Amino acid sequence: DAKIPFIENETNPRPLQRLELDMLQKLGRRQLNRIGSEPEPELDKIASLAARTLRTRYAAVSFIDADRQWLKARIGLSTGILKREEGLCQHVLTRTEALVVPDLSKDDRFSHMAIVRDHPRLRFYASMPLATVDGHVIGSLCVLDPVPREPLSIAERTTLRSLAMNSPKPRASE
Repeated sequence: DAKIPFIENETNPRPLQRLELDMLQKLGRRQLNRIGSEPEPELDKIASLAARTLRTRYAAVSFIDADRQWLKARIGLSTGILKREEGLCQHVLTRTEALVVPDLSKDDRFSHMAIVRDHPRLRFYASMPLATVDGHVIGSLCVLDPVPREPLSIAERTTLRSLAMNSPKPRASE
């Protein structure tokens, strides 16, 4: 039996559901022609706009498969690929709305992670799931900062949602 990674949603911590495991196999996320592909200027623009608009030092558009989180577009971050369990964005895979963490160092889900404890010592994190046109969550648009912050305002959440919804979306069959 394969070990099931741990994913939490906003109200109910639970192991990654069988539904997601089945969806990963069906999608063949590595066949979405995004993981490992060349940069996409549209995604770079969205990440840059997210960082500027929400006033954060870092932003990323990431795609997640069974093993890794790949930062397809990134602003201020040097790392392009993380093991899935080392990345923050795996926590949005079971969500339909933003995940906002005002201080990662004070949240048990994240405080042990190297990117929180060590360089770049991330503190603030806000992420919106990215889905295919078929509705399968395959990654996230996130903004991050080394300084703890207040939760996003309604207007800021709306901005993050709008930017995520306007990012180019692949079909699961692509």
